[in-house]
Parts: sequence; C-alpha cells; structure tokens
Amino acid sequence: MTKFGRMTIPKSEDDIKKISEEIMRQEHQDVELGAEEAEEGTRMHVHGGADLSVIAHELTHIQELLLHVIQAIRELRDSVDNLDITIRKSLRALALLQVANSLSDAESRHRLLEQVSKDLGVDVKKHDK
Repeated sequence: MTKFGRMTIPKSEDDIKKISEEIMRQEHQDVELGAEEAEEGTRMHVHGGADLSVIAHELTHIQELLLHVIQAIRELRDSVDNLDITIRKSLRALALLQVANSLSDAESRHRLLEQVSKDLGVDVKKHDK
C-alpha cells in the first residue's frame, strides 16, 4: 500500500480486501458502541464528538467508493491493454496479407498465409489445383 497524505491507497487485491474488512469491522464497532451508549442512557452533550463521528463515517464510505473506482480503473486498463494487443495483431496480419498478395510465388504466398492464420488462430487448409 502507498501512503498519500493521511489516506492509504491500495496497490493489490489483498490491500483492497484488508481495507474493506477494516471498514466493516470499524462500522460494526461503531454500531456496538452506539447501542451500548443507548442502553446506558448516556448521550453525547458535546456537539464536536458527534460531528467527528459523522465525518468519520462519511469518510469510510468515501474510501470504500474510492476502492471501487480504483478497481474499475484497473479493469479498464486491462481492457485497454487487451484492445492494444488485438489491434497490433490485426495490423500485423493486414501487413502480412498485403505482402502475400504482392508475391508471385504460390509457395511463398502459402507459407505467409499459414503464418498469418497461425497468428490469428485460424485453421487454413491448402487447396489442391
């Protein structure tokens, strides 16, 4: 994890899980503390303490939302990487097909087409003339 000011930014899935578990644990403790205070009949008379509790609660929600944003960015980055690979393979195949069309030797053309089909994962069978 990376520290950014007071906020911890997760770098891996394990970091995200740890932070999510900590948030859930903290919220559960806050609920238990609130229930204990209600049972005892004690109330916070200091406005500042209640305000800080609300702010802390909202910040946990914001941190959880940021974790979801980070996950979405990772998924988007993976999709862009996959798209980049697909575009590169397609451009290579198009270039090789252009070269194959310009070849006059049938055997060379066939070998080049086999390479293109192998790169694309397509099965090409040789036609007998």
